[in-house]
Amino acid sequence: MSKQSIMRIHLLLAGLICFQFSSSAQTFPIGQLELDGDVRNLQLKGLTNPMQSFTVRPTHFDNKVNLLNLIDSVNDIQFKKINFNKSGDGLTLLPAILTTKFNSHHPYGWNDENMIAAKGLQTRISAGIHAKWGPLSVQLRPEYVYSANPTFEHNAGFGAPTNGSSAKLYLGQSNMSLNAGPIAFGLSTQNLWFGPGQYSALLLSNNAPGFEHFNIHTTRPIKTPIGHIEFQIIGGRLNEDSAGGGLYENFFLKPQTFSNDSRYLNAMVLSYQPRFLKGFFIGFTRAFQLYEKDFTLQDNSIVQKYLPVLTSLFKNATSDEDTKMRDQQLSVFLRWLLPKAHTEFYFEYGYNDHKANARDFVVDPIHASAYIVGAKKLVPLAKKNHWLELTTEITQMAQSNIYVLRNSGNWYVHGQIWQGMTNNHQILGAGSGFGNNVQTFTIAKLDGIKKFGIKIQRVQQDPKGTVYDPSLGLVGLNNLYLRDYQWNDFSVGLMARWKFKKIIASAEVQQVFSNNYSWLKNNNRSNFYGLLNIAYLW
Repeated sequence: MSKQSIMRIHLLLAGLICFQFSSSAQTFPIGQLELDGDVRNLQLKGLTNPMQSFTVRPTHFDNKVNLLNLIDSVNDIQFKKINFNKSGDGLTLLPAILTTKFNSHHPYGWNDENMIAAKGLQTRISAGIHAKWGPLSVQLRPEYVYSANPTFEHNAGFGAPTNGSSAKLYLGQSNMSLNAGPIAFGLSTQNLWFGPGQYSALLLSNNAPGFEHFNIHTTRPIKTPIGHIEFQIIGGRLNEDSAGGGLYENFFLKPQTFSNDSRYLNAMVLSYQPRFLKGFFIGFTRAFQLYEKDFTLQDNSIVQKYLPVLTSLFKNATSDEDTKMRDQQLSVFLRWLLPKAHTEFYFEYGYNDHKANARDFVVDPIHASAYIVGAKKLVPLAKKNHWLELTTEITQMAQSNIYVLRNSGNWYVHGQIWQGMTNNHQILGAGSGFGNNVQTFTIAKLDGIKKFGIKIQRVQQDPKGTVYDPSLGLVGLNNLYLRDYQWNDFSVGLMARWKFKKIIASAEVQQVFSNNYSWLKNNNRSNFYGLLNIAYLW
């Protein structure tokens, strides 16, 4: 039996273990036409469920909310739906979307799913259908990606010669699920997003290609005597496409020779909205991954083997955990919603490993940590349905100064899984790069679905210098490579979105100025980044 077959059996077994209810609900894909941000804005305007946390995505809506009609009325979008009966069963034609990305000098940009880190032109085409019959819901939305992928300026510290153009067909945003009340179970290759961030997430975002996974999740906030709860638990298979010759985002785009074994990822997110504190959400995320070959090293307990996210938070003993050959990431987050002020604040703080015990947590709370903090504000303008949108977000993944006494390496790599938290060479979480810090600010005018604004961004490229050098092996667990010069990117650009009959188009252009590109003194470069989405609505 092949390794892939064995892994699929593992996933199926874990899925059967988790199956408790069956369910189906409308979902709103992450990043599609950038409209998930609009739905979040509706909550700031007081027009949607204030109990929805928007920290467990894709967003699900219960039967009392018709998402398509909601978007139609607020943003004037038309969808064609064929109804079999009044219950809502039927076939929905999903928008056909063409996405094009371009970099003039070197790879830049993230949250682009199955597009690779590359210079030049890339194009993705996607379309599909969604069918619902009773409790069963099936969405088929494959994606085809072509990348020119020419060689870009590189050196010993950054980049490598490429293998030229590539083309690949993905299952994309496809899923199958069953419904019973507020709980759902399904199989999917959709992208997931854990946490409150707008531009980045510490554990899971839409930066990397979606992967095969089973999931059990809520489709709406569950009301309890103490408040509302949302959650999602997944078990998935992470791939390593060595034949594709892709470049690793997390190791400064260097080609690697690490194990090609498939990896099993178990992850969860839970969000709680206290009954006594309206508009306030608190939650956590957690993830474990291990190579397929290391399943035999796990405890025989079903939970320990397939659902380690449900096990003890602290290590029983460091040596015992390390012998299991698995890595962990976890985070806690909060989101504070102020609908009357049309404002939200959020924060996520994470660790790339277990804390040994409570004392370790108290004495050294910033070791192996990363965080995201951000806010959004909507200001109503004089004209009806016209708003000014202000957003800001800071992502901090470089080590704190405690590394001088206790080095933890990069946040996405702990030591057992050499690829780190990646799928098909791309970071699963915050995709700006390995050990980077990012500051983002935008201001835009909104007119229904129409949008025009300015985006300013600064990226510190691995300021602490945790690198992979082929001649030295993995550096950063016990050693630190200190850079002589800091590489910083500063970008300023425009973003826009408009609608013409059945066509919606969104575009973003940025001029990126790289100071000391690839950490070389006075090696200053300029890069033009462009992203265009065109969708046809049936």
